[in-house]
Amino acid sequence: MRQPAQQINRSSPGKTIDRGTEYYAGMKKGQAMKQARAFTLIELMVTLAIAAILMALAAPSFVSFIKNNRLTTTTNDLIGDLGLARSEAAKRGQRVTLCISTSGNSCTGGTDWLAGRLVFADPAGTGVVPNAASIIRVTDARSDGSVLSASGFANGSFITYTTTGTVSTGNTNVGTFKICDNRVGPFGKLVTITNTGRPNLQTAQSCP
Repeated sequence: MRQPAQQINRSSPGKTIDRGTEYYAGMKKGQAMKQARAFTLIELMVTLAIAAILMALAAPSFVSFIKNNRLTTTTNDLIGDLGLARSEAAKRGQRVTLCISTSGNSCTGGTDWLAGRLVFADPAGTGVVPNAASIIRVTDARSDGSVLSASGFANGSFITYTTTGTVSTGNTNVGTFKICDNRVGPFGKLVTITNTGRPNLQTAQSCP
């Protein structure tokens, strides 16, 4: 005679399953997870708010940092061009001129030393490019908000160096280059050149 199938008790021996308790525990767990997610969102919002405040406080300092770096780059480029013209004059045994050039192949005059510059061999010392082969360096124009102006030189648009590295006759007066931006205050830089030809840098100059 066929025996009836035995009923399998899937619960652990001696353990009674209380369905009401399980349901209540599940609800508590779900609520705890929701609370954890809520706290995480609040913490994220607080973190973002603090980050925004810190960025707002740091923004002016960052802008000043960028502008100071631009002035430094502009100044270093100018001193580099002056130094190259001076050293090339001594090395070549002939006059070398640094001038304003908006074209990149001739001296164009003017007063904006950030419009572009040329360093070229200038045997006659006239500030006129003899030919393309005489060009030593072309410095591109800059338009980053800096202002570079010259004063005191006999000719405000070019400077000629002699074979001894001194400034040529006609430019023997003390001359200066002033580098500023749109800020008002002691942010400028001053490059002074005498007839010895050597550039001297001074910082913390008043602008504009």
